[in-house]
Amino acid sequence: MNYKSKSGYSLIEIGVALIISGIFMVCSVTLLSASSENYRRIEQRSIALMYAMQAIEAIQLDNNGITLEEVKNRAKYQNNMEIETDISTLPPKDGKSYGSKVVVVTANVNYKTKSSEAGSLTTLTLQTLMIND
Repeated sequence: MNYKSKSGYSLIEIGVALIISGIFMVCSVTLLSASSENYRRIEQRSIALMYAMQAIEAIQLDNNGITLEEVKNRAKYQNNMEIETDISTLPPKDGKSYGSKVVVVTANVNYKTKSSEAGSLTTLTLQTLMIND
């Protein structure tokens, strides 16, 4: 008597196929999860950069348009981001001091990252030079 069937797949072949499919599915889900987390971080960073640029523009335009307080309030209430700004004089170089004619405008945006970690605090810093007349 011949108990072996000539057609179809054996139980071992089906098991191996299921194991390979399972490994592929786990790898795919892991990659999608990491990709999604990176997308969220990039999105938050670009929003923080936008607020930093708006804060520096508000300082440079000196209340001709949007004010610094409006930018700070919008960042706080829309995206839970804190903006700190600073204006400092340029340090002397080669014995030459620029005084208050050239200043460094700094905008720091503090925000908590949305990730699998317990919301770590991140700071984005943007600096530019401003020439006063």
